[in-house]
Amino acid sequence: MREDATTAFRSPAGARTVQDAYDETVRALLPDVEHIRIGLPSSSSRPAMTVHALAAGPLDAPPVVLLHGSGATAAGWAAELTGLSADHRLLALDLPGEPGDPSGTRLPLSPGVHASWLGAVVRELGVERPVLVGESLGGWVALDAASAAPHLPRAVVLVSSSGIGPRRTAPLLVAGLLAVAGRSGRARALSYLTGPHPTSGTTGPSPLATLALTTFAHFSPRTDPLPVFDDAALSAITAPVWALYGARDRMLDAPAAARRADTALAGGHVELISDAGHLLPGRASRVERAVRDAEAGSERG
Repeated sequence: MREDATTAFRSPAGARTVQDAYDETVRALLPDVEHIRIGLPSSSSRPAMTVHALAAGPLDAPPVVLLHGSGATAAGWAAELTGLSADHRLLALDLPGEPGDPSGTRLPLSPGVHASWLGAVVRELGVERPVLVGESLGGWVALDAASAAPHLPRAVVLVSSSGIGPRRTAPLLVAGLLAVAGRSGRARALSYLTGPHPTSGTTGPSPLATLALTTFAHFSPRTDPLPVFDDAALSAITAPVWALYGARDRMLDAPAAARRADTALAGGHVELISDAGHLLPGRASRVERAVRDAEAGSERG
């Protein structure tokens, strides 16, 4: 399925504004990061496309593929790209049709389509059996890949992942405000959607928060239904899975997702974090710990 860039971005000028802000954010947070562009030929499930990735770490180190959420970019993994890259090869992908992909090519949210896309990217990168780390929509993509191609990942780490439990409906209504609200309204809407947040002693928005505000001034996030994987699809996953959820998530029914993950994912490790919302506090340290535990678990397995 092909959507014009003006479907995801409200105008070509807006797409350029977001791309400029994205580039500026990467320069500020990750001045030494590598930029990789992966060309994919067309297939029965997607058109030909170019995928952008941010990369860090030794080429021969164990690979970790990072998959961001809806409305985000690979730059959102800045802390993980810094923290894990001493002894891992980190590859943060920009998902198709999201703000880091100015082409506007959105793939349908049908099981197997994103799995095929991710498998093609991994093959082109020349990495074998990476740990897949996915947040929100990125978690859904990781689950799709791990179910459709069980031998692709060494392990899977899910952060506030879609695809296991039901979504809440209120966020879709709040998301509509992003298009019409001014900057302060967008800031309140985004804070509500991703919160609750711990009190911070810092003043002023972070570079990633500033990028998000710029993004949603010009970008329309996906609102099409995100399928929940059935038991057969989840039981096909053979890689160890670490699932992290915030108990007060306003976008997902996280307690229900955590309960189902605990029973439907064989050998799964589930953590439900009290007082946390969709955006987990201390995410980078939690992800690093989960990646290392998952690697150790896969070796024991």
